[in-house]
Amino acid sequence: MIIESLFFLATSIKETTEKLKELSESGREIVEKASEKTKQESLWPFQLGQTAKELSSSKLSARLASIPSGTSVPGCEKDGICYDPPSLIIFTGGELIWKNDDSAAHTVTSGNIVDGPDGLFDSGLIMSNETFSHKFNEVGEYAYFCMIHPWANASVTIK
Repeated sequence: MIIESLFFLATSIKETTEKLKELSESGREIVEKASEKTKQESLWPFQLGQTAKELSSSKLSARLASIPSGTSVPGCEKDGICYDPPSLIIFTGGELIWKNDDSAAHTVTSGNIVDGPDGLFDSGLIMSNETFSHKFNEVGEYAYFCMIHPWANASVTIK
């Protein structure tokens, strides 16, 4: 049992490391663009921080989001952490990858609990430690929720 757990952990670490390597390649370009932008504009310190935050996160070709442990139990919505982050910005052509870090199965379904699914994307069941990804090609704001645990909801803005 311990050996199987260690093997699973090593495999998970390897997959995460490979994904981080891919993301870090985009990081060099982001740093160059942030440097160029700060040279071109005279920004107040708080504006500079916001610009750097947007450049460093939203221009990545892939973003990661977690379905945290405990999301299957009501209460995560009070702290706004049923999906982490609860809202994010990416650019058109970007991919969002959700990982189920909870012990229960979840879904990532576009739409909201009041109006229901809107058909843009639906993960089906995402078992514990599995992932689902969707590539966004249209500008807009997209809400999503878990059909099994409807208190779990979040949004992504595409620019």
